[in-house]
Amino acid sequence: MNATIRKFAFAAAALLFVAPLFAQDPRLAKIEALFRRFDADGDQVISRAESKSEELFKRCDVDKNGAVTVAEMIKADGVPLDRIVRMRLLGQTPEVESFAQLDRCDADGDGALDYDELLVLVFSVCDRGMRDKKLDVKEAAYSPVPAKAAFKTGWLAREFKQADRDQDGFLLMRDLTLPEGYLKLLDRNGDGRASFDELVADEIVRQGGYVAKFAETAAYFAKHELARAADWPGDSDGFRRVDENKDGTVSAPEFDRHARRTRTTLSRASDFTLRFDLDGDAKVARAEFGGSELIFARLDVDGDGFITAKDRPKR
Repeated sequence: MNATIRKFAFAAAALLFVAPLFAQDPRLAKIEALFRRFDADGDQVISRAESKSEELFKRCDVDKNGAVTVAEMIKADGVPLDRIVRMRLLGQTPEVESFAQLDRCDADGDGALDYDELLVLVFSVCDRGMRDKKLDVKEAAYSPVPAKAAFKTGWLAREFKQADRDQDGFLLMRDLTLPEGYLKLLDRNGDGRASFDELVADEIVRQGGYVAKFAETAAYFAKHELARAADWPGDSDGFRRVDENKDGTVSAPEFDRHARRTRTTLSRASDFTLRFDLDGDAKVARAEFGGSELIFARLDVDGDGFITAKDRPKR
C-alpha cells in the first residue's frame, strides 16, 4: 500500500469517527456553535456582514480574504488544529462551485491544499447541485481537472462504476480518490501541496489564459465601444476568446466581462503581482490596479508606472 493510499484510507476512517470526538472537546463545541450562529446563510463561511462584530471578524479573518471559516475561528482561539479536528472540518463538504472558491476547503488555514483538502474541493465541486454529500453519475461529470492533465473533465463519471463499491448508484467521500498525478500537476514548487497561488495560476490557464496588453486594451475601450481584429491591441488568440458571440468584433461589455472574470479568479492569490496582473506580464499597470491613484503611486516605488516584484509592495 503506497503512501497516498494509506493517507486516503486514514482520512476515510477518520471521517467515520470524528464527529463524537469533536463534540467531546467543549472548547471546539463552543466555537462550532458560535460559528453556526453567525453563519446565517449556511455557506460554511462568515461574511463581514454576518459577523455583527468588527473586532471578532478582524481577529478571526486570518488570511484577510473577507470571510471567516471554522478553521480560522479555531486558530484565533488558540485551539490546536490536530488531525481529528481537521478531518471533522473536511467532512463538512463546503459549498463550492469551482476551483475559484478553493479557500473554503483550506481546513487548516495554511493557504494551500494538501491531498485531503484537494479531494474535498473536487467532491464539493461535483456536489454543487444537491448538497447531499453524495454523487450520482451526472454530478460526477462535473469533476474538474488541472490545466495540463492528460485526463479530461468528467473523469470521475467514466470511473463511476469502479468507484461505486457497493453499487448503489452513489459515491460518498470515502469512495473518491484522485487520479494519479493530480496534485503534482498543480504543485509547481514540489512541496506536496497546491498553494492558492498555484491553483489560481492553473485556473487562469483553464479559462484560456491571459489576454495580452490589458492596459492598452482598457485605454482603447475608454474611447470606443467596439473593436475589430485590426483595432485590437493584443494578440489574435486573446481577441477570439474575448469575442463571446463570435461575430468578429469585441464590444466594451464583452471586454468588461472578461476583466471581471479574470479579477475574480486572481483575487484568491496571495502574491501581490499575481493578484492584480491581468495580462500575465509580471507587472501591474495603473489600469490593472483596483486601488486609488495615491495608493498606486506609493506602491510604485521607482516611479516607472508599474508595480513589480522589485517595488516589494506589502499586502
